[in-house]
Amino acid sequence: RRFCQDQIWNHVQHQVDLFQCSRISRANSLYLAQSGTKYEDFRIERENWPKLKPNTPMGQLPMLEIDGQQLCQSMTMARFLARKFDLVPSNDLDAARADMFVDGVTELFPNIRPVAMAIMGGDDAKKTESWNTFKTETLKPFLEKYEAFLKKNGTGYLVGNKLTWADIVVAEILNRIVTIFDNTSVLDGHQHLIDLMKKVHELPNIKKYVDSRPQTPL
Repeated sequence: RRFCQDQIWNHVQHQVDLFQCSRISRANSLYLAQSGTKYEDFRIERENWPKLKPNTPMGQLPMLEIDGQQLCQSMTMARFLARKFDLVPSNDLDAARADMFVDGVTELFPNIRPVAMAIMGGDDAKKTESWNTFKTETLKPFLEKYEAFLKKNGTGYLVGNKLTWADIVVAEILNRIVTIFDNTSVLDGHQHLIDLMKKVHELPNIKKYVDSRPQTPL
């Protein structure tokens, strides 16, 4: 089977697991969208997961299937797709810098987990408390650092002068944070990041995908 018939599997009903995997797997879908690749997006209902779980490589989702070969682990899939679609810089040092920026994004997730748990539990007081903690202790320094990286590079991209997977990952996590909390002001004072987020999400193929993808709470 050709690559254009790849399958992306996402576990959407187990909401916390969705949040944990979608941190990178959402970006994986954007790589596919930007490339123009045709693929099948399977979203598994929670009640069907126990039956399907034994047929996955590590008993977890998301999973990418290509020509009958299965890959799991979000970062493994992300790096594979980024290389496949020429979203990794050809220069080794620049490629390492792109990795650095992506890895920096993944460090946000343990600290945003309490916010996700509060949202899924419907605990508004806990959501406010955990969000304020995350915003002050984790998000603020992250935004300051990445704003400075973009300003220093001076091209509108994090690495070099063209789109890389790092730009897509950063743009997508910013989009999710703004969307989840319905709060664009969280990016105030970080114009380079705002511009990057808009630039990525206004790419025609990505915009078309984002406008039509299923909406989830996280």
